[in-house]
Amino acid sequence: MFISVIAYHFLQIIEHRLRQQGDSRKWSTVRDILKTHQRLTISLRTEDSKGRHQQIRLNTKLEPEHESIYKKLGILKKSVYKTSKKSQV
Repeated sequence: MFISVIAYHFLQIIEHRLRQQGDSRKWSTVRDILKTHQRLTISLRTEDSKGRHQQIRLNTKLEPEHESIYKKLGILKKSVYKTSKKSQV
C-alpha cells in the first residue's frame, strides 16, 4: 500500500507542475503521449581476451510533444541521452 501512496503523490506533483505551466492535461493523456518515448539497452561482449561486457542505454528520438512535457516538468534534455557502462564478465 505504501508504494501506491507514493505513486499517487507523484501523479499529483506531475499534474500540479503541468498546471503551473498552463497545461491542463490529465495524467492519462500525458501517459499516452509519453509511452511512445522508449529507453533501449544494447548489450555487447567484446571479442578481446578480457571478455568485457558493455551496455549502452539509448532513447528513441524525442517528438516535439515529448520535449514540451519534459520541459514543463523541468526534466533536462541531457538526462534523456545516451549512457554507457562497461564491466568485466
